[in-house]
Amino acid sequence: MKSNSGTVGSNGGQRVDTFAELVATLYATRLAVMASDGTQRHCRQALDTTIDRVLNHFGHVRRLSLALKDNSANNAHLIHELRLQFSDGQSLKHRPTQAQLKKLQFDLIAAMAPDITTTSDDTDTDEDNCPTPTDSPNTVNTNPVYSHPSVSPTPWFDKWKHMFIETYEQSDHDFIGAHFGCFFVITDHELESYKDIIASFITQIKQMSWIRWLQPDFLRYYIVLSEQSLHTHQSMNTPKGQLFKELQSVYPNSYWLQMDGQPPQTTADDYTDSTGDVFNDSTTRSVVRCESSDSFNYTSRSSPVGLELGGDPLMASGGKPHHQSAARLSSGSSDQSITKSLHSLSLNDLCQQYLQESTQRSSSPAPPPKYAGLHGAVDAMLREFIAKHLIPWAEKHIKLLADAVAKRTGFRRSLFYNTKHFLNSMSSSTVLPSRGGGQSAVVYLPEAPEMQLRKLGDLAMCLTAYELAYQSYYSAKKDYQTEQAWLHFAAATEGAAIASYFTPRFQRHYFEQSITCYVDTCQAMSLATRATILATEATRWVYPNEAANLFIRMTGDDSDLRSALFLEQASQCFVAAGHRTRKSAFHYVLAGHRYNRCGLKQYALQSYRRFRGRQWTAAADHVNLTVARLYLSLWAAKPAVFDDYRRRGLELLRVNASKHTFFHEFVREVKRDIELTANSGGADTPDTYHYIDVPFVQSIVCENGSAPPLVTAPALRGLQPQPQQPIEPMVCFVGEELTFKLSLKTPFAYVLHRLRLESVPYHLELRDNTPTVTAN
Repeated sequence: MKSNSGTVGSNGGQRVDTFAELVATLYATRLAVMASDGTQRHCRQALDTTIDRVLNHFGHVRRLSLALKDNSANNAHLIHELRLQFSDGQSLKHRPTQAQLKKLQFDLIAAMAPDITTTSDDTDTDEDNCPTPTDSPNTVNTNPVYSHPSVSPTPWFDKWKHMFIETYEQSDHDFIGAHFGCFFVITDHELESYKDIIASFITQIKQMSWIRWLQPDFLRYYIVLSEQSLHTHQSMNTPKGQLFKELQSVYPNSYWLQMDGQPPQTTADDYTDSTGDVFNDSTTRSVVRCESSDSFNYTSRSSPVGLELGGDPLMASGGKPHHQSAARLSSGSSDQSITKSLHSLSLNDLCQQYLQESTQRSSSPAPPPKYAGLHGAVDAMLREFIAKHLIPWAEKHIKLLADAVAKRTGFRRSLFYNTKHFLNSMSSSTVLPSRGGGQSAVVYLPEAPEMQLRKLGDLAMCLTAYELAYQSYYSAKKDYQTEQAWLHFAAATEGAAIASYFTPRFQRHYFEQSITCYVDTCQAMSLATRATILATEATRWVYPNEAANLFIRMTGDDSDLRSALFLEQASQCFVAAGHRTRKSAFHYVLAGHRYNRCGLKQYALQSYRRFRGRQWTAAADHVNLTVARLYLSLWAAKPAVFDDYRRRGLELLRVNASKHTFFHEFVREVKRDIELTANSGGADTPDTYHYIDVPFVQSIVCENGSAPPLVTAPALRGLQPQPQQPIEPMVCFVGEELTFKLSLKTPFAYVLHRLRLESVPYHLELRDNTPTVTAN
């Protein structure tokens, strides 16, 4: 038995292979749920939830030892784990609109606004990156220098990308999101009328045109909920046991699920949330060559198999796939509990769930739900469903789809290919003018051979048969390119790139082809965003410069939020690449500008405060002024919450008041402060903010009769003194009158008047037996 295995990333400590998790969410095996009234009532009373949420909680089934045979019955694709996603059939009717989804994304990011209370981003303790003596510890350096920051965690981006993938809108050009089958759930008290209930379910399913089925002959599974075991009823020969036996004779694909409602007595290791990190074990995806269908052992091991890799440096040498290296894993564990099923929740419930998870700051883990103790029963049911029903159903339809594709291939190789191809094109596809770009959009009928090939690839991806999926996507990609069906071509290219990640030959350039076609030809920015999220997650820790370029390419005026998030991630990629701190600082400023445009001022402030740049004087002035304004605007919006922000903003304006703009901003804020205090009838504003170093003392000249004047070097605040020629010391006597001439310099176009110099006492001090006049 020969094995050629591709691998997926494993869970390394707190690092999670985010790409594999996102793929598992996007290509989940989706199943609809139809529950009777008794089932809904029982779940609400006993579990405080619905049956589809209970199933979703345990939908990630790990440690499987199954094989999926393809159309030839000689290749068996090993399946080690599957993610099942359940959704209530009625709730699928009310899908959120694009406007609602955008608002949900914005609310999610706004709810996770960072708390700007530390100063680690403003000053550094390195010898080469010390703040100047004039810098306040809560301000941006007036003369910024390079720093070497590490990649900072961005949990808001992690939640946003998971939610973007989770709320993916179904498209007609692919079968992602199509449902494999339906679970019909009743209780044991409803067994007497099970025929009428199931007939009602079938009638409702036929009327639910909003549910998209992967195949017309979709999979059906019947579940009976009971608080007692089936063995108890059968041993006692109860009527319920007899009725279930009758139901099994009519519907062999049925299951008795015991839900005794006992409180959970399990630990965190005994049950796993369906939204946990996917591919938690270091398992493999294998394609096994079998001599015959009877010689295959289904209890194969899942240990990693050494690979002989070539070409792509993304793979590590020495037989170990680079998918498992820490460089490919995400920096910082994102909150995995966000990947809940959108289709099992209404929009309001989904908003509330996301926002509650985002604003929860407690470090203690949430208590397990009431249905956590059902892990053993539900897991056993799902394993039996996968092994006895899902896999045989999938093998049957894989063979049907492969036969349809094979007939099409032989048809095109016939003698009358041109004529038959023309007739086939007229019957399976239609050419319609595109709404943008002047291109032609080819719209295929669902039964077209090209769509059957695409369906075969999506079916294989959902069941983790990545080799079969890659072959299907690759063939479909060539056909779509020949027929200039560019939207289908881009989607098939994206699918081929995703599937190749889990094989020994990762074709990462397919991602770039797909994004280019989405953006330039199809103007499908939402699909391009999805492809960019997946592409960057697959490459950013091995090829950070390529990932940064993909992030930057997807910035545009159509979405400030997406542009800000992607620019921030591009800066992170430049930091990870090393020696690219200038580009990182520049894109942090751009990200802050985009955050500010969409009203997320706390994110804008954090991005601006990450700015570092050697000798970027003009850029430093822009950053300092913007940071000061952000501090003041945040204080004006919520004075009680951001009480310290006003002091930071005023201090930043004060220390940079040598510039005209800073001075006027400072004077305006002080004047506003005085007016507000006067109107409120309070005491006068403390004058700590009224002292600024304007004008500067440019030079001091000391004259002593006929002696030559002594010119001292200026000690200007924030400026380095200019080197001067050494001068001779001036000798004077005790009690002798000295004359000082001060040259003042102002950076603004105004006249100084009513200038008064206070007298300064002097005293005589002996230094090295030399009398010296110093000021107190």
